[in-house]
Amino acid sequence: MFKKLITILSIILYPINAHPWEGYDLNNQTTIDIGTGNLVRDDKLIQFFDHNTNNFHDARVIDISYDLQETRLTIFDITLQQERQFIMED
Repeated sequence: MFKKLITILSIILYPINAHPWEGYDLNNQTTIDIGTGNLVRDDKLIQFFDHNTNNFHDARVIDISYDLQETRLTIFDITLQQERQFIMED
């Protein structure tokens, strides 16, 4: 219950789409950028730039989880047809 409350408050109080957001894909060992104008919320479509492929990718947000040390963003990369997880900078 407490974890859900923290997650909800974080989403409401921290506007994720207000600025470009940088992250790191541990599996592919590459950086990614989510540009302004992307509403990063569960089940929303976003577009991000993958520095490994040097291309933009379309994705659906599966989950956003927060803890004291990091923010993890899980997406389904529509371009590559695979699930990916990013560690996002705060």
